[in-house]
Amino acid sequence: MNLASGLKVSEPKKHGRIGTCTPVVGSGRIPEGYQIWVANLNDQGGAPDTTGLFNLRRATQEGASEWNVSPFGVGTDSDAGKNFWIFVYLLPESAGSMIGNLRLPEKDPGWRPSLNAPISGVDPIDKIPVQRTDDHTCGSS
Repeated sequence: MNLASGLKVSEPKKHGRIGTCTPVVGSGRIPEGYQIWVANLNDQGGAPDTTGLFNLRRATQEGASEWNVSPFGVGTDSDAGKNFWIFVYLLPESAGSMIGNLRLPEKDPGWRPSLNAPISGVDPIDKIPVQRTDDHTCGSS
């Protein structure tokens, strides 16, 4: 049984142009005992660079059939025009809990966990290629 079969990403669109803070929105009910996590990856020649998953954020269930991560930051101030990938994962609660419990540095409240490799044994629900348009990050004014 594929638990992720009823989960779909509706925003952002594949090959869409996004601002630095973009909502990641989807439909479907997150299965009991699981969590949806979103990460962004650099683009390497039209393919995701899987040596780093950045800004890991957990989605929240909104009503019976929608989930979202908002806002979701992609890149830094100097990344306007750069291509990225957004990966959406369905993780067991135990794995999601471990990511969510990572200690945030006191000097950087905007920091989010990153990983040096893809999540082993878990296929993404979706892999979305996007291009950054704005030149400021979520934390900038």
